[in-house]
Amino acid sequence: MRVLVAPDCFTGTLTAAQAAAAVAAGWRRVAANDELVEVPLSDGGPGFLAALGASLGSAPDARWLPVRVPGPVGSPVDAEILLVTAQDGVPTGYLESAGACGSHLVPPPARDPGATSSRGVGVLLAAARRAGARRIVVGLGGSGTNDAGAGLLAALVEDVLADEAPARDTPRRHAPPARSLPVESLPGESSTAMSLPVESLAAGRCLPTLARLAAGGDSLAGIRAEDLTDAGPALRRLRERWAGVEIVVASDVDVPLHGPDGASLAFSAQKGASPGQAERLEGALADFASAVTRVLDAPADLADRPGAGAAGGLGFGLFLLGGRRVPGVLTVAEAVGLRDLLRGCDLVITGEGRFDRQSLRGKVVSGVAHLAGETGTPVILLAGQVAGDRTSPAGPPAPGTRRSSGLPGRVAVHAVAMTPAEVAASLADPAGWLTAAAARLAAEWAATRSPW
Repeated sequence: MRVLVAPDCFTGTLTAAQAAAAVAAGWRRVAANDELVEVPLSDGGPGFLAALGASLGSAPDARWLPVRVPGPVGSPVDAEILLVTAQDGVPTGYLESAGACGSHLVPPPARDPGATSSRGVGVLLAAARRAGARRIVVGLGGSGTNDAGAGLLAALVEDVLADEAPARDTPRRHAPPARSLPVESLPGESSTAMSLPVESLAAGRCLPTLARLAAGGDSLAGIRAEDLTDAGPALRRLRERWAGVEIVVASDVDVPLHGPDGASLAFSAQKGASPGQAERLEGALADFASAVTRVLDAPADLADRPGAGAAGGLGFGLFLLGGRRVPGVLTVAEAVGLRDLLRGCDLVITGEGRFDRQSLRGKVVSGVAHLAGETGTPVILLAGQVAGDRTSPAGPPAPGTRRSSGLPGRVAVHAVAMTPAEVAASLADPAGWLTAAAARLAAEWAATRSPW
């Protein structure tokens, strides 16, 4: 039997590759003769570049560009861009927003989604454009920010201003020592990192308005179109500059910017917001969206479009630049040839750290279930935890149950851990628990040919 193992990362514990290896190891303990095909996936969040690099990185002209950017709390972090010519001949850059503003880059004492900034993603975008990309695919998910892309816009406007004033005191480029990255050893790749100005915003060497935009979601409260007057011309020049670049927003969820399913009310708690702060951020992002759409004369419905609320509202910021959304998991699925792999498999095992109502809105497990439904391939969804949340139309099952949960096709949901004690133990040894769970499922499948 041929089994496709195609999980997402288990946030905070295992990368997608580590999760796939753990599942495959457990299955082999019981079914040593089965063929296991490991294909780590991503929905646009952490692991997006790694999943794409496994296939696109082997292209003859593929190269990795290290870029030093300001992280979500301001300190520099090292991110990277995958540059490759797409099949249609367009020079394309792939970047992962989590590499610049991911929640894993926010130290626990600094977990405050009202104070973190997405400006590092703007620096990545500028670097991709300068490297020749005419299509930029931005993976969204797993962010530690909640600023509706205001920081991203501030960084891109700073890039415009730097070009218009080449004699600025901060150099356009320099080449500091780069961290040791396997990608730097690829043929033809430079051993140095590109670095755009990362201190200019914090040091106040830009317009006060841009400093406000770069300061995080809390700083956007009460902002009006009149407050953006001084930055308005630069914002409009920014849109003109990016009109010739295709921006693809590969997001993990399809939620709007506002409302109960939006960036602040549905996701900011995961980033450390209290209920009161989530409400304040909801209002702050609404103020910013209203102001910036007026200044740019942008479509009034941008904030309501699917994906606008992804990654703390980064989707909205990219929509302001003309971006269009695609499901992140489908971007990766196309790159790795997931449809063809499914046609040749008897069973697919997918998974994630926590299965809940948001899993149905564009996450890896949802994408795998949809594609497997097209081929009639049965699916085992193995989650670290399964929420007892029944608020969605066909809500996820309570822990321990094994029925389908609103996903298409034949999907069986299994939890690695069900009780609080099991959850604590599994977090201490995530790979071991995932391996043991996969072994149990393999034994059940061998006996019944069914995971239900």
